[in-house]
Amino acid sequence: MKPGTIFISHRSEYAELVKALKAVIQETAQGQINVFISEDIPKADDWRDELEKNLREADSLFLIYGAPYEDWSWCFYETGYFAAQPARDGRERRIFCVKRKEIPVPSPLNHLQAVADERELVKVIIDIYRQNKIDFDANDLHERVKAIGSKLFGKIAELRGYSRVVVSINNEEFDGSTGVPAHATIESDTTTITQLFGLATSKVQWSELIRNADSLIGNEKIFFEKWLAETAKIIRAGRENSVVAPQTVLIARRGGKRYRLLLYHMRRQCNDVSVFEFLAVDEVGGPSVRLPSPLLSILTAIRMGFRFRYELIDEFADLDWEGLLPAERQSRVGEFQTILQNLLAESDARGNVDISEQNFYSAFDRVSAARMRKLIATWDPIHAELTLALGILGDAKTSKEVAAANIRRFRDALEALRILNLEFLSRSCDCVAKMISVPAQESETNVVELDRLVKAMRERASGGEPATPAELNKLRDVA
Repeated sequence: MKPGTIFISHRSEYAELVKALKAVIQETAQGQINVFISEDIPKADDWRDELEKNLREADSLFLIYGAPYEDWSWCFYETGYFAAQPARDGRERRIFCVKRKEIPVPSPLNHLQAVADERELVKVIIDIYRQNKIDFDANDLHERVKAIGSKLFGKIAELRGYSRVVVSINNEEFDGSTGVPAHATIESDTTTITQLFGLATSKVQWSELIRNADSLIGNEKIFFEKWLAETAKIIRAGRENSVVAPQTVLIARRGGKRYRLLLYHMRRQCNDVSVFEFLAVDEVGGPSVRLPSPLLSILTAIRMGFRFRYELIDEFADLDWEGLLPAERQSRVGEFQTILQNLLAESDARGNVDISEQNFYSAFDRVSAARMRKLIATWDPIHAELTLALGILGDAKTSKEVAAANIRRFRDALEALRILNLEFLSRSCDCVAKMISVPAQESETNVVELDRLVKAMRERASGGEPATPAELNKLRDVA
């Protein structure tokens, strides 16, 4: 390499900005300084050997540092590798951390010289040029650096609407565990951890959350244990590059707010640690604790029944399977399986004490409850048939004859599901209607009374006089 070679270490998000900086340096140095960036490595080359070769031969390293919450482990590796190399021909090897003013130098590199604005960057480049006895136009250099300065040093704009919860797991422990290892750490700011788990700290271990669950009772214990089980499932799926949609809410130990933790990002770091970043999203609404258990149970069942109907049954009822190419057929099979998996996951998550099988059947009379039990028992063979037919249809090696036979099997199973769903919804909705229905005469009386109350309120509002508490209560009763 030529004397004065600069190695620029950066995250992939900063590639275009780094390319612009490389052009500024190489063009103002009239080609006498070589700037290396990872994008220069040909795809066929051994990229790691090529990186380390260039790190050994470079005289300067610029670390383009962005935000502390980003993963800088690989850039730190490059910087450490560069710093460990001996000087070439007695030349000083220097590292510069190019960052924004409001961003501190990362703690592993706080001994580095920081470059926090355009003026400092120009000074560093001029120093390199002079050490290498390179003629340059100072005004041109200033103007060129200024053109990219706002991107290099401009304040980072970000919206952090939700608290972030980070789970870190040693991969060696991960491989030896069927769930989440006991020593996995859960980190966030102290306020968030305190609110979610009732522990006044910024970091807890998974084993502490398990012990926390043991101290709970009733529905609070059931919801928290379901959340732990589902979160473990989401983490293990994320490690295999798969997504599991969260269904269970986490009821905060402080204040009782409801949160749904969404997996936002997963990465495997160079230090053999897997990191899972969750967003703690406020959950609006949720199961009502004031509804009678049978009514709550059947209303939830109706909700799930309509989801099955419109998201799954109607979506695939008229699909022209025969007209699909094998790749298209595989895609639709995967879509059906994903929708079904998400629906079943939500159904399972909602199976708490208030929405139990016993509560559901207790909403019906004896004869209707017996029919509902028999009806629901048909789900298992229908599910098994759908799973079998789809498994064959989703196989790329399935012949046309085998596909045709399994398309018929799938359609028969889907039609059976449609009939099951229709009777389930019809009987369930009829049951709820009977619970809350009123005689026709009472309904007609209520219509008149409601109109009278609202009219009186409007008249008072126009005159600035508020409705009386008694009238408000009566309006509530009529409604």
